[in-house]
Amino acid sequence: MKHIKSFKVFESYDDDLNFLNESKLYILPTFFKALSSAPSEFLGIVKDLKSLYGDETDQDITFVDIDNDNLSYSTMKNIEKEFPELYKQSITWIPKPFNIMPSSILRDWSNDILKSPTRGNIKIGKFVNKILKGKYPEALIDKFVTYIKSKSVKKGNWNISLVKGDDIIKYYDSSNYIDRRGTLGHSCMSDKLGRDNYGVKGVSNIFDIYTKNPESCSLLIMTNEEGKLGARALVWNTKVTFCRDYKDDVCELGDIKFLDRIYTIDDWMVNKMTRWAQDNGMGYRYYQGLHDDGTISYKDVKYKSEMEVNVKKIHYSAFPYLDTFNRYDVKNGKLYNYKPSNFSGFGLQSTSGNYGTVTGNTPRLRNYIRRFS
Repeated sequence: MKHIKSFKVFESYDDDLNFLNESKLYILPTFFKALSSAPSEFLGIVKDLKSLYGDETDQDITFVDIDNDNLSYSTMKNIEKEFPELYKQSITWIPKPFNIMPSSILRDWSNDILKSPTRGNIKIGKFVNKILKGKYPEALIDKFVTYIKSKSVKKGNWNISLVKGDDIIKYYDSSNYIDRRGTLGHSCMSDKLGRDNYGVKGVSNIFDIYTKNPESCSLLIMTNEEGKLGARALVWNTKVTFCRDYKDDVCELGDIKFLDRIYTIDDWMVNKMTRWAQDNGMGYRYYQGLHDDGTISYKDVKYKSEMEVNVKKIHYSAFPYLDTFNRYDVKNGKLYNYKPSNFSGFGLQSTSGNYGTVTGNTPRLRNYIRRFS
C-alpha cells in the first residue's frame, strides 16, 4: 500500500475537498522583515524558514509574527473560523522564492490577525526547533533568539545617541540606569565617581581620559522615553594599524570609528546598538565578553585587528578600567588594543582608579603618569 506523504494532492481542485485543516506556514511582515535583515551567521536558519513559507508543516503554527520577547501565532483551525475568506486564500497560495515577500494579501490581513484573541504565544527558540526539527545547535539558536528579540516593535520608544565630554559621566551613575541588572547593572565602573548607592567612596576624575578627549572618545547611549539608560558603549576614533580578514588576507582599513564593548540591561539591546553602529559606518567589537583577541566586525566582515587611539598628553589623576584599549603609552599619548614591540607604557585594567597590571605592564621608576601635571 502506498502511503500519502502530503495533503497537497487535495489542494485547489474543489474547496469542498479541503476538509482537512492543513497547516501551512505563513510569516507576518515584522518577522519576515527581521529575517530578511538578519546577519549572515543566521543564513541557514533564515533560508530554511523562508523556504517553508506556504508549505505544510506538522505543526499547527501559522501567521507567525514577533510579539515582544516571543512569537505569536494562529492555528489554521482558528483562521478558518475567524477569517474564512482568508482561509480559502491561504490554502491555495503558491509559495514564491524565499527572498520575496509572498503576498500583499498577507499584509492587508495582518493587523486583523494580530488583534485576534485566539492568538497563541511560543518562545522563539522553541518555534525554530519545532519547525526545523532541531537542525541547528542551541548556541546558534540562542544568538538567533537574541537577534529576533531586538527586532520587536513593542519594546517601547528607545533613543540611541552619542554624548561627549562631561555628559559621559552621567551614564556611569547607576541612579540613571533603568535597572541594575545585566552587564550594565554589574559593570565594574558603575558609581566610581563620588559615592555609590552603598556609600562607597568613588574616585575623583576617574573618567578624565574619556571626558577630556572629545576628539577621540564619545559614548553611545540607549535611553527610554524617561531618559533612563538601558545600554552604553564607548566609541573611539581609531587608526587600524594592521588587520587581516579570516581568509588571512592583509587589509587596510585606516581611520574608523569603533564601538567598544556594549553594556546592557537586556541581551537584545546588543543587537540594537551594533545595528546602529553598522548603519552609521562604524566597526564594533565582535566578542562582547571579557575575552578580546582583537576581533572586530566592520562592514559585515570579521577582522583580527591592531588599533590605536590618540589621547591628549596631559595629567590624568585616575583611570577607568578599559576593556579594549587597555595599554597606555603616556609618552606618546596613545592607547592600544595590543602590545607593540617597543611598548613601554602601562596597563589600564584597574577598577580602583589606578593603573593596573592585568596586561602585564607595570610602571617604571620614572612615573610618566605624573609627568604632565
